[in-house]
Amino acid sequence: MRRYMTSALVAVMLLAVMSCSLVDRFTGGADMKPVAQLWPDVPAMDGLTRTEEDMPIGTKLILRTIIGNLGLMNKDGEDRSTGDIDWTWYSGNKTVADVQAFYSADKMASAGNWEKGKNAPCIDGKEKGVDGTICVFQKKVGDRSAGLIIMAMTDDKTKKTDVYYLRIEGDTSSKGAKTK
Repeated sequence: MRRYMTSALVAVMLLAVMSCSLVDRFTGGADMKPVAQLWPDVPAMDGLTRTEEDMPIGTKLILRTIIGNLGLMNKDGEDRSTGDIDWTWYSGNKTVADVQAFYSADKMASAGNWEKGKNAPCIDGKEKGVDGTICVFQKKVGDRSAGLIIMAMTDDKTKKTDVYYLRIEGDTSSKGAKTK
């Protein structure tokens, strides 16, 4: 009986280790690194407080899928990796609409020289039945390019709005984007 218990315990431990590596593989693992505050070229929204917790796995999966598909937009033969991703998470009593209005193309252009683009930078999720928004910004400074994703969603339990900021930077001096 003791032998079966030992075997079962070893099997459970192996499954736990394997599941952690699978979660890291699908969520970006070490490629997604938290930062202590917003970057100097991203304006802070009053009423939001930085959250010290790790990003929820579901949110990581969504954002990693979005970011992973960005690399696929490069041409064949070019680097399709997304590289290291810095992120931070804030929460507060603002609404998703407040976040979408605050991070306008004009505000981001004046605060951090982010490109305005042809279309509005934010997509409202209400059209798809989701109380959330995703805003996307990009800019190039010399041989470096940067991308910023801001995703805001209402937490069903707390009724607060969670705002996730992800930043990707790369060197574009050679063919295809190289990561930092």
